[in-house]
Amino acid sequence: MQEKLVMQERMGNPALVLPAAMQALNALSKVPVETGLSPKLLELVNLRASQINGCSVCVDGHPRIAKKLGETDERLFAIGAWRDSPYCRARSPCPDRGSHPYQRPRRPGAG
Repeated sequence: MQEKLVMQERMGNPALVLPAAMQALNALSKVPVETGLSPKLLELVNLRASQINGCSVCVDGHPRIAKKLGETDERLFAIGAWRDSPYCRARSPCPDRGSHPYQRPRRPGAG
């Protein structure tokens, strides 16, 4: 019998240290929904941003949410190479486009 692995965060959420920061993040998270962005696409954006930012808990959680919303395995598996996948076309929004403003800076000496 295989043991079930549970993702654990590496450190506490910095936004929880300052209550005003968490309130601002919660308000910000409502904007895409209020503007009519598809919840499935929003989860793909969240997944891609989490991959870029290196948050393993979020990388584990966002695909689960997306699957519950009806996202396909193929699109979830291709998210890391979205631009080169057959799922990103001019008429189809790409999650990667929405996440790059939040990309962490390159480390010195990194490719």
